[in-house]
Amino acid sequence: MIRKNRVWTGMIALLIVALLAGCSSSKSGTGAEEAESGDGVVTIKLWHNNTSEFLKRKMQEFNDTIGKEKGIHVDFRTMGDYADALKVALAADQGPDLYMFVGTVKDPFINSGWMLPLEDFPQSAEFLKGYEGLIIPEYNTYKDKTYSVPFKVITTKMLYNKRLFEKAGITEVPQTWDEVATAAKKITEAGEGREYGYGTHLKDAGSMGGKWSNAVMFAPSVGHMGYDFTKGEYRFADFTPILEKIVEMKTDKSIFPGAEGMGIDNLRAQFAEGRVGMMMGANWEVISFNDSLPAKDDWGVAHVPVLDPANRYKEYAQVGDFLVFGPAAKKHPDESFAVYEYVHSLDFQRSMHEEGFEFMAVPSVIEGAKMPDKKGWAEFADLSTSYFTKTPPDGAIKLEGDTYQNTIAKILTGSVSDIRKELESLDKRYNDALQRAVNDGFDMKPFIDESLDISW
Repeated sequence: MIRKNRVWTGMIALLIVALLAGCSSSKSGTGAEEAESGDGVVTIKLWHNNTSEFLKRKMQEFNDTIGKEKGIHVDFRTMGDYADALKVALAADQGPDLYMFVGTVKDPFINSGWMLPLEDFPQSAEFLKGYEGLIIPEYNTYKDKTYSVPFKVITTKMLYNKRLFEKAGITEVPQTWDEVATAAKKITEAGEGREYGYGTHLKDAGSMGGKWSNAVMFAPSVGHMGYDFTKGEYRFADFTPILEKIVEMKTDKSIFPGAEGMGIDNLRAQFAEGRVGMMMGANWEVISFNDSLPAKDDWGVAHVPVLDPANRYKEYAQVGDFLVFGPAAKKHPDESFAVYEYVHSLDFQRSMHEEGFEFMAVPSVIEGAKMPDKKGWAEFADLSTSYFTKTPPDGAIKLEGDTYQNTIAKILTGSVSDIRKELESLDKRYNDALQRAVNDGFDMKPFIDESLDISW
């Protein structure tokens, strides 16, 4: 057994070496791999999954200014297969002091001892005062400890092609799903088999891109994203009228054909080519259609349509964090926290916003800041009509049958004859699973908020 353990440990070490061999690093000089060099400079390892020149430049700025003053050197690394490399390194006690966590459910990392709470650092009490009222329970926190703070945000809107609207004689952007269906039919008829009114994608329904495209559609009409925090239960059946309207568009051939075989990248390409009149999207589409996949036609951003304008709710937005503390930070807590504070400073975050690198979650960051010169940025950056969603209890349940993402995708293929019945069955499976979790001791308190109000 001892020999096997030694072999396994050796294999992990070799894997870490292989993974890190392909790293990109902003380190300068020598001795960056040592926690503390001979001249007393402490190296803090920071790993991230973003390879942008912005982050490399900002880390170098730290090393040349604050770092030089305080005797801290940031060894900033990015790498391929980031998530796997991170897990392997953490499991072998070779992980970084600070790292970007990929995902929304932190429990497995925390329970493995791979993530430290901010409360472990004496500076956190003062630091967290700047985030009062912004912390998202069960996303930024776990068991009354804070593991991250809001940093970036994903907001949701509808994007539309102005040329196709004009070609079809549409002068007003649709505000309701009935108006969307009517506009989609006009665009499709004017498109004569080349241009279509509405676009969606179902191939990647269970992936991040698919989840977001579906997520955009519902909250402004029904006030939740499937799990209703005010009632503490799943209510997917509330989506019925919206899904019926989209299936109606599919039936009259107003949706770009082949959605079942399309992923988000395929839909983006068709929108950029000017062949799709309307699509739902998250704020990363701004970067796509301005930079990586410039749209050929002029396009605009509008609020997500609703069933009834008199009963409109705010649009779905999800907060994301930027860095968490790894267990290695315990060796040099003051230096690690100094880097953490730098990355979360007003100047750092405002630079991200003004340079069009990221949409920021903290309102004070963008108040008075210069707006990036990117089409659609101002609309997606406006947080006044969005609400920061809480984390539903999905991760705590053991579901029997299809997920809601796959069920919605199946409905949108047009293969479900009774949509409400299908969604009521989905509700039952999710709520039964939730009840089983409660019976096993799951605490529902963080997942019920009767005072939650996301009305417009």
